[in-house]
Amino acid sequence: MSQFDPPVAGEGSLDPMGLATTSERLANELVPGLRARMNRFRFLTAIAVASAVCEDFYNEQGNDGRTTPQVAFEWLVLESFAHRSTEVPVGVPGMQKARAVRDRRDRLSANSYLKAPSIFGFHGVYKPLAIEFDIVTPTLGPGKRQHELVSAWERDNDLIGFLDRSRDSDGGWLRRDLEATVKRSLGKARSDLPLSGWSSGVLANALGPDSAGEEERALLRRTLRTKHPQRAELADLLLLELETDGDLSERAIVSRIRGLASKGLGDLLDAIEHYETFARVLDVLFRTLRHAASTYGSAGITPDKVADHPNVVQGARLLPGAFRDALQGLQSINTEAGGFTERFEAFSVPLTGAALARTVHDHHVSIQSSKPPHGKRPWFETYKGLWLVRPGFEHLSVPEFDGPFIHPVRIHALRRFLQDTVA
Repeated sequence: MSQFDPPVAGEGSLDPMGLATTSERLANELVPGLRARMNRFRFLTAIAVASAVCEDFYNEQGNDGRTTPQVAFEWLVLESFAHRSTEVPVGVPGMQKARAVRDRRDRLSANSYLKAPSIFGFHGVYKPLAIEFDIVTPTLGPGKRQHELVSAWERDNDLIGFLDRSRDSDGGWLRRDLEATVKRSLGKARSDLPLSGWSSGVLANALGPDSAGEEERALLRRTLRTKHPQRAELADLLLLELETDGDLSERAIVSRIRGLASKGLGDLLDAIEHYETFARVLDVLFRTLRHAASTYGSAGITPDKVADHPNVVQGARLLPGAFRDALQGLQSINTEAGGFTERFEAFSVPLTGAALARTVHDHHVSIQSSKPPHGKRPWFETYKGLWLVRPGFEHLSVPEFDGPFIHPVRIHALRRFLQDTVA
């Protein structure tokens, strides 16, 4: 059995009001290819190097029946980081596991690594962008740009000969050693990298998240611009913002760059801002119900009990206009307006406080019941007409309408990409 790995989220704890789908579609139009959880783009190069190392056996499997060559390569990289670096690299998938395994003097394996490495390892996180950049194929074989990227990495790190396995070069020796190590690791179903060896030191230095060379950075930056003109335009605008406060929210960044955007990008930014405003109002109303139910405890709440809550009163005033603005924003960019209307039309008309509370509650119940595979329980239990918040879903503070977007729209991910690739 694998070691206990607590679930990331509890039952039905993601997207309780069904707001994420539209936000994801808008974010995918704004910054296609990137994902909000991408923040160390050096791993695009690590994937390219892995595809070279595993090129002759990329679709094989380990003796444990589940480890792929790419996951075994991740073991080697993470163990090198854990044993060779005095600082904890920020944002490295699987790094906590690697350090925990190191601290108990064990080695990474399927039982001690991530429970779903194909999703949460660095191949899983960065694969969509690596495919879009033609670094690898969907099966993680070498893509059209793999050779170019690894060549740039070779030159930046004095590892010429890695690609052609040259026998009289450090790069050729490294590749042959890594190929043999990955194969041994697959056979033993655990990492077999000599932790004090030369290859481990090279991996730690040459693939470190903050050590990309000039040619590698320039190539990744150019590749970002080869598709999706609006993404390239947004990148240009964000380059002007790189020297500003790094703690700016995505809403604040949109506000700062909106006046400089073209009509197409401006319309998309407006649609995102209007939708996120609607989403925040609805989210605040839902969290207000949870807060009220948490406050009343076993006494529970009813729609009439919360009808005069300041947030419910304000939400009833704001929501119809927020719905209208969001719908118009989506229609202006021809994006999923019909699905938005179908899902949220109940909030398009003025409602009394009690009616709004009931509509919010019933919408949540409907969203939970529709979640695959067989639905999820609502966050409230109904007992004798009272709504009682379930343990684990309490909300102790009063929610506020002012604040950042409630969904990441990938602007921070793109900004981080630029920070990683700008010299």
